[in-house]
Amino acid sequence: WAEKNSEENRKNFLDMLLTEENGVSESQFLFECDQLNLPMKQGGYIVCCLKIDSRTYVHLSQEEWQNKITEAMGKTGEGWNWIVYYQGYGNLFIIFSDVREKDRNRAAVGALMQSIQIALMQEWVCTVMAGVGHYCKTYHEIAKSRMEAETSVQEITASKLVTEMLRYIHENYTNPDLSLKEIAEKLFVNYSYLSTQFKKEMGMSASQYILRFRMTKAADAFRSGEENMIEVAGAVGY
Repeated sequence: WAEKNSEENRKNFLDMLLTEENGVSESQFLFECDQLNLPMKQGGYIVCCLKIDSRTYVHLSQEEWQNKITEAMGKTGEGWNWIVYYQGYGNLFIIFSDVREKDRNRAAVGALMQSIQIALMQEWVCTVMAGVGHYCKTYHEIAKSRMEAETSVQEITASKLVTEMLRYIHENYTNPDLSLKEIAEKLFVNYSYLSTQFKKEMGMSASQYILRFRMTKAADAFRSGEENMIEVAGAVGY
């Protein structure tokens, strides 16, 4: 009961910080940071927003999201303080704290978010959009930073070519004849160059990505109640 109550308090507290500019007094802020073990008392914040496409079935607890983002950041995230807040429906917020404006600006945070986008896309084969809010000195401005992060979300920061290729795959994965050769012809790009560029940016070959995307869609179909394997296979391009 105590653990469940603490999780609920944490959720409510972070929700207030992200949505209400003056919803939390300074004494309450300091008290909740201590009680909920949140590393936010130092000041200097940047809020980032992640929107994960609902095409992929992802249901993680708050603690699992924290671990997943830590894993996705890897060595790039060393030395940063952050808190993850999962709002639901694929909306995820990361509150960076103890940020020094000169050392860690929006560009640095944007680069960090790009590494998270790629890591999550590689693991779940889904579209992950991200936005970065402005730097704020006090916790009163966290809500404004969150609003800016939400309004600035954009697709994975890949080259225009790879972005177009991903969009083509997502729209045509049901075609059993879908291949890198076909994609290269549709995009008027050299086959070998497209293959090399995709693997360089996405960390896997185009055929591996198409396979994983189809498997993800098939898994979604089975979770939704479909039982006929042949029909599901046909629906995802086999």
